[in-house]
This record gives sequence, C-alpha cells and structure tokens, in this order.
Amino acid sequence: MTQALQDTVSAAVESGALPHLCGLVLRGGEIVYEGAAGDAGLDRIYRIASMTKALTSVAVMQCVERGLIELDASLDRYLALPSPRVLVSVDARGQGTFRDAIRTPTVRELLTHTGGYGYGVWNERLCHYFKARELPALGPSGAERLTAPMVADPGTEWHYGIATDFLGQIVEAVTSTDLETYMQTNIFKPLGMPDSSFTLAPANDDRLMTPYHRGPNGELVTLELPRPQANGFCSGGGGLTSTPRDYARFLGAILNKGTLEGTRILKANTVESMLTNHTGDMPIPGMRSHDPAVSESHEFFPGVPKAWGLGFLINLEPIPGMRGAGTGTWAGLFNTHFWIDPAANLAGLLMTQLLPFCDPAFMDVYARFEAAAYDD
Repeated sequence: MTQALQDTVSAAVESGALPHLCGLVLRGGEIVYEGAAGDAGLDRIYRIASMTKALTSVAVMQCVERGLIELDASLDRYLALPSPRVLVSVDARGQGTFRDAIRTPTVRELLTHTGGYGYGVWNERLCHYFKARELPALGPSGAERLTAPMVADPGTEWHYGIATDFLGQIVEAVTSTDLETYMQTNIFKPLGMPDSSFTLAPANDDRLMTPYHRGPNGELVTLELPRPQANGFCSGGGGLTSTPRDYARFLGAILNKGTLEGTRILKANTVESMLTNHTGDMPIPGMRSHDPAVSESHEFFPGVPKAWGLGFLINLEPIPGMRGAGTGTWAGLFNTHFWIDPAANLAGLLMTQLLPFCDPAFMDVYARFEAAAYDD
C-alpha cells in the first residue's frame, strides 16, 4: 500500500499534471502513510479554504454539548441580522428580484447546507448578481459576505454556500471570543495543531505553499493571492491555513470518535451524529460551475446516493474498492481533499494548491490515491 501511494503522488508531479502534492493516510489515530512530491511538504502551510468548514462545525457541536447552542434554534436567536431575502431572478443587467424568505434558517440547516444560502460560483443567479456588482463569483469578502441574498427558502433545497460563515459568527456570539481564539483553545492546542490559524504568522511566510492555476492550454501558472489574514473577520467557511500533519491530527480525532492520544474534543455520540444523514431523501446534486477559472463542474460519486451530516458530505452506499458507506468527506477550493471512513477505521487527505477546484487531473489522482489506500 505505502509504495503504491507514494508512486501515485510522485507520478502526478513528475508527469507535470500537478505542481506539487502531499498525502497522508491514517488508521485510527496512527499515520500509516505520509509523503509528498515537488516542493510540497507535510509541514508546509496550505490555504485549506473550505476544509475550514469541518473545524467550524466541530466548534459548533462543542457549543451544543455545552448547552450554548441548540441545533434547531433559529439563526436570529444568536445573531442580529436583517430579515433574509431570496434572490428570485436576475435580469440581463444584473438587477435582482427578491422576496422575503419564509423564515430564517436553523443551526442544523446551516450545518447541512439546507439553510438557503449559496456561492455564486455554483449558483447561476448569484453569479450574475455578483458580477454585475463587480464582485467575485464567491461573493463579497469579510463580514459583507453575510449580507448576500439567499437562493432558496430554508429547509427546501440543498445549496452549497456561505452557511458556515454564519456558524462561525454564532460561535463567536455565544462564547464572547473570536473564532481564532476559540479554535486555538478548544481544538488546535488540545490536538497539537500548532500551524493552524486564520492569519499567517510573518515567521511562516517561507512555509506557505505556492498556489497555481491551470492556464487555457493546460499549463500550470503561478497564482498571485493576498497574504492569508483574518482582517477582523474569521471566515468559518474558508479562512484557515494549516499543514497536512496538523489536519491529519484533526481527522484522527474524528475517526477515533472525538479523542486523540487521550485528549477528547467531542463526545463519541456527537461525532456519530455528525456522520449521520441529516438531510433525509433531499437530493444532493452535483456542483455546476458558473466560473470555470475558479471551479470545474463536478459531482462526487455520480449515481451514489448522498446526504449531508453535520458538517460532512456522506455517501450512503459503499464505493467499490474505496470508501465505505457512511464516510464523511469534503474539500477546499485549492484542491485539498479528505475523507473519514469509520467502518474501515481509515482516513486520508490529498493536498495541492491549484485552481480550478476539482481540476480533472487532481481528481483522477485523488481517486487512484484513495483506491491505493484500501489496497492491502
């Protein structure tokens, strides 16, 4: 297994398909494979983008355990926000038609992305609306992100979006601290994740991985991005930087039902609930991109029934030769992906720094990497 995993990682970079690549596989809390190719490194710092969502979801569930948050409480119990509006349509000039939402979403709906919020990258109405205002397809940055309109009424449809940014703000409200401080105290330090933060320390500038984007002819081009920093708003939906080794410790804790090396961050039944179907029979569609420079259109495991737990996408049937039913997964925009398979007691991650999201070359390597992890 180990050699096949390293061969997969090395070949992807040596062939020129990917600029760099780093992978880890765990059984229980123990790393059984770690390796890298190119200038990647297990202790290099990555923009993990939406892999932040799983950590914010854990922070929420810690607050649920402490009686600070109720899963079925409305968002407006915790945050004072304008009444939500649904973007019904957008005309050719980018002018939107709105209506009032039937209600505000619950915490559970925010955790499962059924609260009605989206991202413009994967929602055509939002994409046109944002572009007419000279905003990126992902929407406004910082606290302004929370002013974006909804795309559906809460509880009616699944849309991947900014819900977890609201959850981060709820954690801040009920704990009277910023999300950085909360996570350092309750997740990062207990688990031994010293290199995870919303703001890159100046001393770590040389450890930050170089991001790339794929050019029009398939070439890999260096991507210029702002320096990672919170600037007064910790984005619970996508603001963290971390290292593969740091994130592997988090995966190990979830795989071990909330504990790692004698330190517990969640109760076992809480972790089991997070990896349980909370969306019932609601369809979880593929993500159709409206900005191909940022994301490819993609569906994880087409034809396989899927659901959302409390912070994780879950496949409800096994994938032959790969993850079992009940595996939790998600990913970050720059192609940092992970899975947690409780049935096999196995977890893994594969990370690069490349746009667009779900780049076909990366997804091909990811599938082969995961298959090798299950090949004893």
